[in-house]
Amino acid sequence: MYVSACGKQLCDQSKISHEYQPLYNTSVNFGVCPHCECDLDCVARRDCCPDLFFSLHLSCIETMVLHQNIIYKQDTPLVLMVGKCNGETQVTSDRTRQCESKLTPGEYLQNGPVTSRKTGMTYRNKLCSKCFNESIKDLIPWRLEIACLNFADFNFVSSYSDIISLATEQKCNIFYVVSDTVRQPRNCSTGKGAQSVVNKCNTTGTWQNYDSNLEYACHHYDNRYKIFRNIFCFMCNPPEPTTLISECNVTGYWDSYRVDLLDACLQTSQSGITTPFTNYYCYLCNRNNTIASSQYVDAKIRINESTYMYMRRHFDFMFHIEALDIEFVKDKTINDMKVQDEFKK
Repeated sequence: MYVSACGKQLCDQSKISHEYQPLYNTSVNFGVCPHCECDLDCVARRDCCPDLFFSLHLSCIETMVLHQNIIYKQDTPLVLMVGKCNGETQVTSDRTRQCESKLTPGEYLQNGPVTSRKTGMTYRNKLCSKCFNESIKDLIPWRLEIACLNFADFNFVSSYSDIISLATEQKCNIFYVVSDTVRQPRNCSTGKGAQSVVNKCNTTGTWQNYDSNLEYACHHYDNRYKIFRNIFCFMCNPPEPTTLISECNVTGYWDSYRVDLLDACLQTSQSGITTPFTNYYCYLCNRNNTIASSQYVDAKIRINESTYMYMRRHFDFMFHIEALDIEFVKDKTINDMKVQDEFKK
């Protein structure tokens, strides 16, 4: 479904289903989907391509070891980190269990989060990092912080269980804090305006065919698209059904014929979110100059830098609109307003 709407905008195109392999390929994002990246810094930027994001097995991990008082409101959010072993890596079942199993407070004291100075990735514990072939010498452990409601002296405790017992007795919070020497990982806390973001499926009531994988992607993937948490949340909240354009050049705008693009339009399944076009490829072959070009029929604009720079401290650019498809702009504006109004209701 992602390929139908977004084309081959993935990090590893070899994993695309066989049915999509021979289809027309473009490295330029002409579709409705947001741009995505394939470097590991994308996790912090929130713009990873879906295949990379899900291959990392990221999840929101609790950084609070023990919570016994509410007087000290430390910033201990859920943090996005690697919490499972990579299924493609040959690891022992014991390592997988230790990485993924639920830990008691005492066990969590011994197996806290670590961040790799080499890749920048944060792992639930060092055992999870081994599943991704991280070297122990590259791992920076998070430090423990303790904040107690009553005085507690931990200098004379001799075991992890004693630490937990004393902390419980003295109403202490124990939590992990990232080292100052590494980049602050992304937390999962919702910021201001998060309530206005659509992060669930079928809020619109227009989703006709339930898909558990699509629902999972909507709930977990991060790459904002308009008023939706991600493109998958848009897919499971599709526009109202309408008559679709399922062939090339119905608009008469396609000026560079490509048989592979024609085949892609005809063979690719319906996306549901590229209306009024059946899929991403039908969208491409109904636009002008779709092959390796940034010129579209919506508008033709000439941009010139101003030559009048005397005694000025800024640059001026002149925009000359030479042609404008007002019907396209009007239809798109009306459609966008309808979508936003529906969610405001």
